[in-house]
Amino acid sequence: KGNGRTRLHNALETEIVSRTKTADLDAEHQPRLLNRDAITDGPARQRFAATQEASARGHHGGIVPDILVRDMPREGGPPVAQQPLEVKTASLCDQHAYQGDGRPVDALAEKVPGWYEAKARRLDAEFCGTPRDEEGPVLRRLRELPLIWALAFGAFGEWSRGVDRFVAEVSHHASLTPERFGCCHGPEQARGVIAGWMRKRLGRVALRGCARVRLTALQVVARTLPGPETSTAYADRHAPGVWDEWDDSGNHVWIPHGG
Repeated sequence: KGNGRTRLHNALETEIVSRTKTADLDAEHQPRLLNRDAITDGPARQRFAATQEASARGHHGGIVPDILVRDMPREGGPPVAQQPLEVKTASLCDQHAYQGDGRPVDALAEKVPGWYEAKARRLDAEFCGTPRDEEGPVLRRLRELPLIWALAFGAFGEWSRGVDRFVAEVSHHASLTPERFGCCHGPEQARGVIAGWMRKRLGRVALRGCARVRLTALQVVARTLPGPETSTAYADRHAPGVWDEWDDSGNHVWIPHGG
C-alpha cells in the first residue's frame, strides 16, 4: 500500500549507481538505448523504441534493466563491456512465496534472468509475431548480453549473495587507487575499507526504506494520513537530519537519552 516499495527500490537504485561511480566506474540509470534497436523492421521498430522509452521512465513494461555498468570488473578475468543489473525488493508476503531450501532473497534473485527471458518472448510475440517457443530479435539481443545480475533486498533489509559479490568486485576495482579513499596502506587495506563503507551505505538505505514501507502502509490503511507523499513528509519532519547525524557521530551504537 502507498507505493513505499517503489520508493525503496528507487532509493537503492540511486545509491548503487552513486557508489559505483564513486569507485570510478561508468554506471547508468535505466539504459533505454541498450536494447532499443533489437527490432530493425520499420513500424515495429518505432513502436518498440517508444515502449523502451516509456519503460525507462516508468520502470515497467519494456526490457530495460535498472542499471548498466560499463567495463564491469571481474576478479581473475577481463572486465565485462556491458553488465546489466536489476534491483529487486521483496515484501513480507514475497518472503513466504520465495521460501525454500535457501534464503528468500537468493531465491528471488535466481528468478530474475528467467523473468527477463519471458519478457523478451512476450515482446517478440507482440511486435514481431514470433511464436513463444522460438527465438525472436529481442530474446536474441538479450542472450548476446551477459546474464542479468540481480541485486535482491528483503523485507528486513537483508540482501542476496549477488549484492555481496557486486560489492566485492566494485571494492576490488576501487582499491587499485587507494588514495581516492584516503587509504595510505595500499590496496589490501583499501579494499576492506571500501567494502565496509559500501555495505554500510546500502544497509542504511535498505533498513530505512523497509521501515518507511511499513509506516507508509500502516498510515494509508489506517487513513491517518491522506497519502504516501504526506506520510513521507511526516517522517522527514519528525526525524530531521538523521542520516547526517548518524554519519557524523562516529559511534553507531544507539544510546537512549538519559541512559
